[in-house]
Amino acid sequence: MGAVHPFLLIRKILIPYRQRLSINEGVSKLQAKRYRRGPLAPVSEGDTRTVKIEAKGKSGDGLARIEGFVVFVPGVNVGDEVKVRITSVRRRFATAEVVRE
Repeated sequence: MGAVHPFLLIRKILIPYRQRLSINEGVSKLQAKRYRRGPLAPVSEGDTRTVKIEAKGKSGDGLARIEGFVVFVPGVNVGDEVKVRITSVRRRFATAEVVRE
């Protein structure tokens, strides 16, 4: 017998990505799809957090970060430390409104 290429040996034991996530780990297909697109946002709609505004976005909204995740807050200035409520969460950013007490 001739030499067997290493890829041929590995190929037989690999489990397809979707099957590995949805069957072996008990994860739904929707969760597996989200997992492939990147980590989930560290915030949810309705969460209340205290953030420091780091910069201004292109549209003039304040830009804050929560665990590296971008949050846009309208009506604030750079350097403000405000309490916000998350109003919308997207894949790469969230929007929030200032909570007045």
